[in-house]
Amino acid sequence: MRPKLGIISLTCCEGCEFAILDLGKRFLKLHKYFDLIDFHLIEDKEGPKKFDLVFVEGSQVTSEDIETLKRIRKKTKFLYALGVCATEGGVQKIKNYHQEVVDPKFVYKKPQKLSNTKVLPLENYVKIDGKVLGCPIDGEDFLRVCYEILAKNYSVNLERPVCYECQIRKYKCLLSEDKPCLGSASVGGCKAICLSGGLPCLACRGVLRDLNFENFKKAILDRVPEERFWQLLETYGVKDRVGKSKVQNPNVK
Repeated sequence: MRPKLGIISLTCCEGCEFAILDLGKRFLKLHKYFDLIDFHLIEDKEGPKKFDLVFVEGSQVTSEDIETLKRIRKKTKFLYALGVCATEGGVQKIKNYHQEVVDPKFVYKKPQKLSNTKVLPLENYVKIDGKVLGCPIDGEDFLRVCYEILAKNYSVNLERPVCYECQIRKYKCLLSEDKPCLGSASVGGCKAICLSGGLPCLACRGVLRDLNFENFKKAILDRVPEERFWQLLETYGVKDRVGKSKVQNPNVK
């Protein structure tokens, strides 16, 4: 019997799920080895809720999200956080940093009926067995996790900064041009895809465990005002990770 696979969303843009679909025939080939019983981008009909492996994309923005997450955890052997919304909180987490202006009463007629929870990484609510990093993820990382689960052979990734990937690809260093970039503090593995187009790294894969925060901060503050520095760290929800970045699990996918 094939192991049962689910790909489930909480609050998110579902970009990581489209990255999975972009694998095309390589994604369809997984059907030889897994029984895909829940993936609403393919069909709305829900299957039986017993899983061997579940990927959860998105962050918990409502109490319903939290209930869904806890229910899934009870029904699966392996649960992986899929993408930065699940691993860090994502762009939804920006509201945590600006509660004084993010007030539902400014938008909704009956805000007292809303569930407006603090956005946190999924691991704050349930045990997770691994992470697939990025915004969106690299589909190759998703495939690798699936096949490792099948083979019961789990790899440990070396944790290198995005700057390493920039250098080996000979991309222009934005810091050398006095432009802000978080690559020296960010977990690599993304092939420096943003830098390939001249865009700065904004740490969508999280921050390094052994980051020297003071040196990193000084390098950025030489180029931008401090307010802008903190805004950059808020983009994907890693602001509260820096300075205590050793909470990051080294065995990420």
